Order: sequence, then C-alpha cells, then structure tokens
Amino acid sequence: MSVFSFLVGKWEGAGKTRLPDGSYAEYPVTWIGRYILDGTAIADEAHAPFPDG
Repeated sequence: MSVFSFLVGKWEGAGKTRLPDGSYAEYPVTWIGRYILDGTAIADEAHAPFPDG
C-alpha cells in the first residue's frame, strides 16, 4: 500500500473542457484521496462544478 500513499491527501487543480463552439472552459477541481477498509485500500473522489458554473 505504501507505493500508493502519495495519493492520500487533498489536491487542488483545474479541469478543462471543450465547449460546443470550439472554445475551452477551465474550472476548479478538488481531488481527495483517503484510506478505507482499515487502511487496505485507497478511495479517491473528485469534486468540480459543471464548466458553465
């Protein structure tokens, strides 16, 4: 499990998506990794608004 321990924590970043008109929209993303099942697995989740707000 220690090989993947770098995944545990909270990370802030940005997502980018292409809109129908061909332009791009960026939006904030929060990624959270945590130990589950008594430390035998890591769960990850990402939170982001829709690109249009």
